[in-house]
Amino acid sequence: AATSCVSYLGGDLTAQAVEGRRRVGLLDLPRAARNGLLGFFLHGPLLHFWILFLEGPFARLCLGSGLTEGPLLLVAKVALDQFVYVPFVFFPAFYTVDAVVRREEPVLFAARDRYLREIWRTCVDTWPFSIAAQFVGFRFVPSHLLIPYVTCCSFVFTGLVSGLQGKFRLAERE
Repeated sequence: AATSCVSYLGGDLTAQAVEGRRRVGLLDLPRAARNGLLGFFLHGPLLHFWILFLEGPFARLCLGSGLTEGPLLLVAKVALDQFVYVPFVFFPAFYTVDAVVRREEPVLFAARDRYLREIWRTCVDTWPFSIAAQFVGFRFVPSHLLIPYVTCCSFVFTGLVSGLQGKFRLAERE
């Protein structure tokens, strides 16, 4: 959880620097803190159990159904991760935790509204990086190193999502 916190915080600060906020006075520190909290309380714990599931019960289930450790299992893991887990588990939890931290009321309605408004663009814009990173991870990274690998990839992923969130908030204000 601590490494996810650092990864999410660093990813957000990098996104803000790319947006032109290179001086401390220009940084949106509450936004950076929200991302750090999301990494610590959401990404770290979820990632741990998700990777254990993909490498354990899911892999055994696939092997029992005729998939082998070859390309079909790789495609199944990446597809389940990117087209089920991320849009239907991670992002709903992300928007809910973010609504709680922002003190939006009512929390579930605020989270649902932002999710419905932003999910498609967020997924489409992050899939090129995320799908490629997951293919590399599930193909070349040993199971015991997948969590640190994905946490490192989360630095880039968080930068992408944070940049999108900044654009969404700017569009809301206009």
